[in-house]
Amino acid sequence: MKALPLQSYNQSEIALIQDALRVYMGSVPMTAARIILTDYIKVMKNGNKVQLDGMGMEHIYYALLVKSNEMARESESSHIEVKAVTKMAQEIRKKRIHFQQTFYKTYMLNEDYRSNSV
Repeated sequence: MKALPLQSYNQSEIALIQDALRVYMGSVPMTAARIILTDYIKVMKNGNKVQLDGMGMEHIYYALLVKSNEMARESESSHIEVKAVTKMAQEIRKKRIHFQQTFYKTYMLNEDYRSNSV
């Protein structure tokens, strides 16, 4: 199951997410960077129509937080810009939580509680 969490974002916001993912890939171990790379490629190819799962949304969330922290350290970035990136990260986080709660409810409704699938 996948969602369209970036659907409401414009081209410049998508470019910011792409940049944040690119920078974030360089700050994590190689195994994690490979997983993040798949989400980065999806965002590059599909823009705001990208379909992501919960982990992809979580990668974007952390990438945006790293980006906002980086911007806060730079003297060129204003407080308003940093706050906007942090707000984007929080929006993605909320979308991920909603997606996972919806997925879990759907999964539990479809799962027969009497089955021996556990």
